[in-house]
Amino acid sequence: MSEFAKRTNEFVDWVHTNFQLISSKVKVLDLRSRSQGRGLTAVNDIAEGETLFEFTRDKVINVDSAALTQLNNGENESILIGLGQWEALILCLAYELMLGEKSKWYPYLKILPQEESQFTTLMFWKDEELEYLSPSCVLDRIGEDAVEQLYHKLVPQYCTKLHVPEMIKFLTFKKFRVIGSLIMSYSFDVDHAEVITEEEYENNSSNQDDKIEAAEVEYRLGETKGEESGSDEQGEGNGSEEYDLTECIRNDTYLKSMVPLADTLNANTRLVNATLHYDHEKLAMKAIKNIKKGEQIYNTYGELPNSEILRKYGYIELPSSAAEFVDLPLDLIIDHYKIAFSKAFPNIKNAPAVVDRILDIIKNSDYLEETLVDSDGGIVIDKYEIYAKGELLPEFVLMLLIFSTLLGSFKSDFKWFRRLVKHSKKREFDIFVNRTIVKCYQLLEERSIVTNSFMEDLKNIIIGAINRYPQNIRKGEFHFPESFTLKLSKRDIANIILSDEVTCLKDILNGSFPPVSDTTGKPKYTIIEDEKLLKNVLKRKLQEDERRSHKRRRA
Repeated sequence: MSEFAKRTNEFVDWVHTNFQLISSKVKVLDLRSRSQGRGLTAVNDIAEGETLFEFTRDKVINVDSAALTQLNNGENESILIGLGQWEALILCLAYELMLGEKSKWYPYLKILPQEESQFTTLMFWKDEELEYLSPSCVLDRIGEDAVEQLYHKLVPQYCTKLHVPEMIKFLTFKKFRVIGSLIMSYSFDVDHAEVITEEEYENNSSNQDDKIEAAEVEYRLGETKGEESGSDEQGEGNGSEEYDLTECIRNDTYLKSMVPLADTLNANTRLVNATLHYDHEKLAMKAIKNIKKGEQIYNTYGELPNSEILRKYGYIELPSSAAEFVDLPLDLIIDHYKIAFSKAFPNIKNAPAVVDRILDIIKNSDYLEETLVDSDGGIVIDKYEIYAKGELLPEFVLMLLIFSTLLGSFKSDFKWFRRLVKHSKKREFDIFVNRTIVKCYQLLEERSIVTNSFMEDLKNIIIGAINRYPQNIRKGEFHFPESFTLKLSKRDIANIILSDEVTCLKDILNGSFPPVSDTTGKPKYTIIEDEKLLKNVLKRKLQEDERRSHKRRRA
């Protein structure tokens, strides 16, 4: 018997001993031949709603249950709940790993990858390999600096505070990265028992992605299956790894947790057929579809594109994820309009600076701050997601509509624009930009209107984004492999990521925007002539011009 099989059997025995229910219809199998490590498979037909396995809350590893919490007469618990979710679970899991055979989770811990060589997420790619992914924005989210920052915060200070000085030697930076990767790839966010209602239990599943808010410091790690090591490709139940170092567990309604067996399920955005549910006392994996004998049981990491699946979990789906998108940097939008303003007003030296001024007004718009209750950062963000099939973020649509409308307005009266530019810090310029913001928002919100100029600007911005990619990707010359395998070269994997991103961009050029509503069957946006919107936006200006003209005629 191989070491892989031996560890699997010991883990399965541990599960049967510790879990309340294990369906006879499921089995843990060796799927390394498919580059999937371990996985859960149906050995008999399973009906939608059937419970696959069930266990009490004390079987998961988190701050409530971990051995580290129990030390020092409760003092450690007080320290740990004052930390963030990631920080606390890293320390708790590190202590369990250090305990080795003395840990009550030892058979579970033994099947987890614990060497850097078992990881193929972007955190563990070489610099020259990462260059293959340029210009994908996924390169901005690897987070090596954040990992180091967190390590130096916790080690040695918190090892000493928690009265486990022996963990200082155990928790090297190398080990720290591995443990962080395990949490990234395997953890679930499990609600506290007291906050779960009966209705929530029926609807609660592990692939919620709203538990952790984006924060100033992001910790981004990942893990993938090692074909030789037998490590497993698993996933965070909510598909989100961002966290805020200023937040602490005592203020949260959930605990980041390692959940044995639940994390043995592989994930697929198209094949998901089971999700994790929880109530006051227990957690249960339930089928959300009928599953036939011989089929693999899949969870989902959330609606992630291939670039994020690769970054966090170290594999990709072919030909793409069911939730593909590409990030469009704000800089591309701003550069487009700086060029457009320069071409439209060649005799005005500081025309590009007007774009920066407009952007600043949009950022500080009181109207948008009060109106956009669901958009904490306003509409000016570093990157905008361009989804497959022509779906765009509302913030992106509004941003482009404001800029295209302002450009059209200024082009309608050069003398007026020149006067505004000469006094761009004056109140008149700000008032007009703010009025345009209000009008554009209202037209989008009430009538879902965009203009021909908006469409032209969108097209040119997308073309500019596509032109940043390698020629073979732009021209569609890369041929996709039939299936994913860990033997794929880093260049091939990168080419798949880039191809998926370019496909999202090309969908816009191929007429997918405006997308069609699933409910009405009609386009989500109506395209109108620029003059109709400009007449609305410029109404007060035109009235003022008329009054001035009338005064001159009377004089």
